[in-house]
Amino acid sequence: ATTYTVNSTGDQADSVACDGCCFSTAGTCTLRAAIQEFNCASVNSARTIAFNIAGAGPHQINVTAYSELVIQNPNNATLALDGTTEPDYNAGTSTPSVFVDASAWASRSSQDSLFRVRSQNVTIRGLGMRMPYY
Repeated sequence: ATTYTVNSTGDQADSVACDGCCFSTAGTCTLRAAIQEFNCASVNSARTIAFNIAGAGPHQINVTAYSELVIQNPNNATLALDGTTEPDYNAGTSTPSVFVDASAWASRSSQDSLFRVRSQNVTIRGLGMRMPYY
């Protein structure tokens, strides 16, 4: 199994999509870059997106562009998007230490979603999610 470890609260894209490395245009591994790499995963492979963001949490990942995080792998790959891997995660209280926040989206509707999951075998756990009110 391959693990991409998010180490940034940035929202930059992967610098070279589908090369197997989570390396954003800012030189870090962002959530968006990790998802882009998963979307290219090979047939029946397993991927984990883990977190190890420096500093004390909680950590907020601002999805700055009005752009959903699209999880879409045509090859039946398995993904565990796992916020419980962040060192600040408190298993005793199940309180997320990583929040994905889209509350700054200027243009939004009740049809918007933070994650658009178009793949089977995707598990998302241990993350807080914030969307704007409509």
